[in-house]
Amino acid sequence: MKPGATLTFGALLTGALMVSLNAARADVVRYPIPNSTFPIAQAVQVPGNATTYYISGQVPPVVGKDADPSSPQAYGDTKTQTVGVLNKIKGILEGFGLGMADVVKMQVFLVHDAHAPMDF
Repeated sequence: MKPGATLTFGALLTGALMVSLNAARADVVRYPIPNSTFPIAQAVQVPGNATTYYISGQVPPVVGKDADPSSPQAYGDTKTQTVGVLNKIKGILEGFGLGMADVVKMQVFLVHDAHAPMDF
């Protein structure tokens, strides 16, 4: 994206991603959502001796190579943007020897494209 470009595309995932890794990962306790197979825990208990990593915010990759990089078309719909950002985060985590299961907190910020219906 060009510096100073206006963010009008459908979704922007950014913010703090907190990942904890302990020599004995069993020390991190994950409490699943009752009666659910959803992969995100209802709560996570991280002991004080765990190492915590904060991953910087990420924006979606350009998927429309022929589109103006400051246009919504360059980034695709909300699903495309979300998958792109999560794959970038996954790659960063793997660089630390971590995975998505090590994430204990994620903040998501969505930016609505005023020219399109809201796409959840």
